[in-house]
Amino acid sequence: MNHRQVKTWPYFDRIPSVDPEDGRPTLLNHEHSFGQKSDFRTITQRVLRALGLDLLYYLWLRRENPDKSVPEEKKIAVRKDWKTATSASLIHALPVAVVVVLGFLNLKGFYIGSELPGPSGQDDAKFIGLQFAAKFHELLMNASLGAVFFSYIRHKIAVTDGVPFGALSAGFRFKEISFIWSMEFWSLVSALVQEFKRHGFLVILSFVCTALSLSTGPSSATLVRPRLQDWAAGGTDFWIDLPAEDLWSTNVSSLHIPISCTTDTGDASCPYGDWQNIAQGYLSYWQDVQPKDWPFPSSYAMPGLKSTRHLLANNRSPLLYYSPSFPFTTATLPSYSLAYALSEASRLWYLAAVDKSTTKRRFWSQNHVLYNVLKTQQPAVHARCIGYNATNYVSYLDAQYNGGPDEIPFYDLSSLDVYSQSNGSHDFNAYNNVMDEKALSAMQMANTSLVPQTIWTHVDQGPLNALGTIVTIPSNDLYQAKIYSCTLDARIVPSVMQVNYKIDHLLVTGYPQNGSTQPEYSMWPFQEMGTYVSDNTSPQLAIDPNWAYYLDPLLKPDNSSTPRYSMNITSDTPTALQSMMQSAGLWNVSQPIDEQNALFAVETVLSLAVVNGLARRDYNIGFAGSLKGNPDGLDRLTSADNHTLFCGDWCKEFMPRAGHVLGYGGNAFNLSSAARAKSTKFTMQANINGYAYSARGSTPRFSLVVLLFYTLIVLFHVAYTLRSQESSSSWDTISELVALAMRSKDTHKVFDNTGAGIVSMKLFKQHTQVVERDGRLQLAVGHASESERYSTVKTNWLYG
Repeated sequence: MNHRQVKTWPYFDRIPSVDPEDGRPTLLNHEHSFGQKSDFRTITQRVLRALGLDLLYYLWLRRENPDKSVPEEKKIAVRKDWKTATSASLIHALPVAVVVVLGFLNLKGFYIGSELPGPSGQDDAKFIGLQFAAKFHELLMNASLGAVFFSYIRHKIAVTDGVPFGALSAGFRFKEISFIWSMEFWSLVSALVQEFKRHGFLVILSFVCTALSLSTGPSSATLVRPRLQDWAAGGTDFWIDLPAEDLWSTNVSSLHIPISCTTDTGDASCPYGDWQNIAQGYLSYWQDVQPKDWPFPSSYAMPGLKSTRHLLANNRSPLLYYSPSFPFTTATLPSYSLAYALSEASRLWYLAAVDKSTTKRRFWSQNHVLYNVLKTQQPAVHARCIGYNATNYVSYLDAQYNGGPDEIPFYDLSSLDVYSQSNGSHDFNAYNNVMDEKALSAMQMANTSLVPQTIWTHVDQGPLNALGTIVTIPSNDLYQAKIYSCTLDARIVPSVMQVNYKIDHLLVTGYPQNGSTQPEYSMWPFQEMGTYVSDNTSPQLAIDPNWAYYLDPLLKPDNSSTPRYSMNITSDTPTALQSMMQSAGLWNVSQPIDEQNALFAVETVLSLAVVNGLARRDYNIGFAGSLKGNPDGLDRLTSADNHTLFCGDWCKEFMPRAGHVLGYGGNAFNLSSAARAKSTKFTMQANINGYAYSARGSTPRFSLVVLLFYTLIVLFHVAYTLRSQESSSSWDTISELVALAMRSKDTHKVFDNTGAGIVSMKLFKQHTQVVERDGRLQLAVGHASESERYSTVKTNWLYG
């Protein structure tokens, strides 16, 4: 039968048909017949069918027919022209476009803010909407994958060499995970083993489409939903104008402390600076301690230059609910210059972030920004005291510690690496230390003294000497005069610093770290922190006792030029430590604190005083270098005046690099190599909390890979379709496939005993193909002999 093939686009008025009398092809004029398809109608049918919306197309045809009926006419099984091929590819346009948008948002990064766009307080409803959008995108992608899969199966069964019978159901079942272990799929695998070249691509495509249909939905849902977390939002490198060996020096001496620091003049650069804040704002809590109480805040805000600093402290007492496991009182505080530099860099970041020339107000709210320095250090002090009555201390110490008349016991804090509840039964050893005349005299006078006395000395421990303190407390109505010998072990500990914006001021917090690879912004590592001697990450400070005397300045003016450590304090010369002990309820109060709490209160007073002084050693140090593009420089005391700064090159350096919306910044400072050698480098990282799209994290990256793989398969399919101009919409529903089988003859010979089901894989492996036989399309199952071979489906041909 020699059928002549004719064009169908755009000549729909001349469509080939077959004469029912003699079977010869004829050309019928369909210009006025119902069902005549225009370009628009054909494209619409293809798109609606691919989306599974055949009903809409049927209703459209029914509306156009005067008698509201839609007869079945002959149809073209396989088309070959570029317009139809283009219309068949439209099914992929929307899902691929959404993938492109999601990929751009997540790869480029897009910051939204603390709330999603739209009415405030409705984020839950907005996320539900996004969830529906992701589900709709999943359905579109599955329809797209189905179009790819059906297109290849139709090409195999209608145009080329056929497929195993089990492949006919693959287009309907590939969206189910159970398809992977179905007999239909394994019949393809079996065929692959026998004829790899013929069926290899079909098996691979089946598996890939199944995997994508199961993963594209969750991937789309992952990428379409913005995440609420901290995002990298710029930052800069900066330098402190002091070498690291000086900034973190382990030698603490009184060499450069001015004589004026002997008396409290309010000079914040002296070691005693801001002691009143500690006394009035923190130590007074001791007077309110009750059994099973939790009265102490874990942190306290200390004044700083252009910021406040968090003083972190752990206090212990048998009356406090949470303290029995603490082996000592601890305190830590960020260094003064670094807290200033970090807070000032944070202010500069905000000026850059709100400048329209750099970011178009991308990060609009400073309330949601955290500024971090990940690799830094800060002083930490551990205090442990031994207490005894002043009246019989000589006999008591001799009986308890076998000490001589000039020996006083102190705890050795150098032997403990980490102290926690798991080994809480362990305690420190106490060793006797020989005291000088000044300390012995104070102890001898403790029983009659009317004011507390504080004597600083060395304590032999480890390779260095710890700071030792003899504290005498006068008697009161509750107990006799007390003597406390205290060890203060000071360390430079690794930490991370963080600045956040709190009610019009910047709050700087330093969190000591426990060696974890990831920074921990919590009190827990500090609460578990002991002294570290197993490595050099937390070196011990060698504190000169003469320096410690400047923690206890005179509160009355003194015109003497005698250094503080050389003075003999009398009862009429009040000092800062005496006032701090009074605030703690240790003396000169109507209701002194409990005797068992007095020892722990002394530890708190001493540890806070020492750590406050250590954190001020770099008080007068500021930035090294100048801002890029800012001719006025950056002066430590005057840079708060915003009019002296304009947004030059330094603004761009503070923002994420390479044009990214999210990410860390560069270097906003000009600094010569010689100046860098004399300075210490730090990196400030700005992190903003809010909703954003980003590819950061393994889950978004995996989702992007899945959608990229889907897009590549679709683009390859579209390119092949447009190049071959071949398309078809036949047999992609079960009903149409059954109808084709019912119009086929001799299939019952192959499918004996299968009316109630199939259990043999042999049937699923049968070669299956759509052929032209007896003037119509039929399903041929099984390999035909040479004499029985029939023609394959012709393109652009009408079949009944």
